[in-house]
Amino acid sequence: MNKTWRHSVSAIALALTLGAGTAEAQTLRIASSDFSPQRGVPASGARQNLYALETLYEGLTLVDGKGVANRRLAESWAVTEDRKVWRFKLRPNATFHNGRPVNADAIVANINYLLSDDGKRVMGGIYSNLRTLQSARKVDDATVEIVTVAPDPILPNQIAALYIIEHRAYADLGTAGFGLKPVGTGAFEAVNWGDNEIELKRSDRAWRRGKVDGIRLVNIPEVPARAQALASGQVDIALTLNHDLRNVVERGGGKMYAEYAPSVNIIVLNQAKSDALKDKRVRQAFNYALDKNFAKALFGDGAKASGQPAASTVRGYQPDIQPYPFDLAKAKALMAEAGHAGGFSLVGEAQGNVGTKEAYEFAAQALAAINVKFELRVVTTADLIARINGAKAFEGEAFGMNFGAAPIGDVMRPVNSYHSCAHPQKWTCYPDMEPLRQMINTEFDAAKRDAGLRQLAQRYHEDPPVIYLEETVAYHAHATRVLGFKSENFLISYADITLGR
Repeated sequence: MNKTWRHSVSAIALALTLGAGTAEAQTLRIASSDFSPQRGVPASGARQNLYALETLYEGLTLVDGKGVANRRLAESWAVTEDRKVWRFKLRPNATFHNGRPVNADAIVANINYLLSDDGKRVMGGIYSNLRTLQSARKVDDATVEIVTVAPDPILPNQIAALYIIEHRAYADLGTAGFGLKPVGTGAFEAVNWGDNEIELKRSDRAWRRGKVDGIRLVNIPEVPARAQALASGQVDIALTLNHDLRNVVERGGGKMYAEYAPSVNIIVLNQAKSDALKDKRVRQAFNYALDKNFAKALFGDGAKASGQPAASTVRGYQPDIQPYPFDLAKAKALMAEAGHAGGFSLVGEAQGNVGTKEAYEFAAQALAAINVKFELRVVTTADLIARINGAKAFEGEAFGMNFGAAPIGDVMRPVNSYHSCAHPQKWTCYPDMEPLRQMINTEFDAAKRDAGLRQLAQRYHEDPPVIYLEETVAYHAHATRVLGFKSENFLISYADITLGR
């Protein structure tokens, strides 16, 4: 073990070993990272937040790893004839952790808050997934009508983004207080929500009870340290590892778990900032110049290179649309046709995450072979988000991002939010595609909508707005005594996990 690992593990060893006694034999110990600064407030759908929030919250629906909306707090739903009103029937036996019922009043209160100015400010990451919402009203205690501004055929998927909180507790405690004492409906409820450790106990009031007595999540930012904590028996599950730590995990008796996530890693080619990038031949050349073997080399044998905006776990994925083949001669010919045989320079901005950063660096090396000097500048996650949202200006003409469909499981989530003319900065904007995008967004006939999704995928492949890299694969690991572990769409089914000996 190197010095970094030793220091990281020793810093948490005392806290972890406190849970190793007989009294807590049924406490599931999890090594995670990057706890949300808003603690238990479900303010965004970021992956690291979902791994923690899923312990104690539920939505009306849950989207699985195939992009299908399943029942959660809602038992059924149907759209009315005007296609702008959805009627959700609620589960009759669901209660919040404080004993208050999950009824129509509670759901309406959650939606009204999300639509308020304060809700949009606090929960902007959630609101961005639900911009078709107009209002909600109570029909009876068990029935809610949700009204949209336009027909929305995938509202049952989109509403999964909204975790239902006990809103009277939120009103009493405020955002900061509720973050420390969150109240939801999930299988577990919070005992202590700290900066670096979260303690939860099984909720006796949950309609879907957990099988272990409690959960302890510990913040371990360093990836190797999480793997080592698992190998040494200090935790039962280590989340978001690198594939090359498999040996560390397996030597410690653990198992690796690959989660094929609803996300495609990309480098956006900002057509709004570069005349050269407006030529699709240049963008095609960039994709032909990339040897797709990089995916398995960097992310393991299960990694998949991509050539379309939908990952294989997402609605809208087209199995027959393959990644661009590696063809350096064709890439050079396209650059010459576009008048750029001598190449040009680009600046790209990206996060420095382990693995992802290496993919960007590999792309930069590939572009050098067609005389494109790609300077990669590492920025913080906060800075990149600020640039994407327009709060800061991009310094370069390209940036690392993704086609991320979580938690909705539909490719139109990233297309509508970021990668179309709908985004104010219009780094990807095909005006002739706007009627198709609008049709897909409002078409309830599944066959017609799927045909539209196929047309969109073909256009985004043939006229690529990005350098397609790989489908995101998240590697988790767990001890052999952990049974029933499953993660899809960045959601872990904690209620189904048991601990053997």
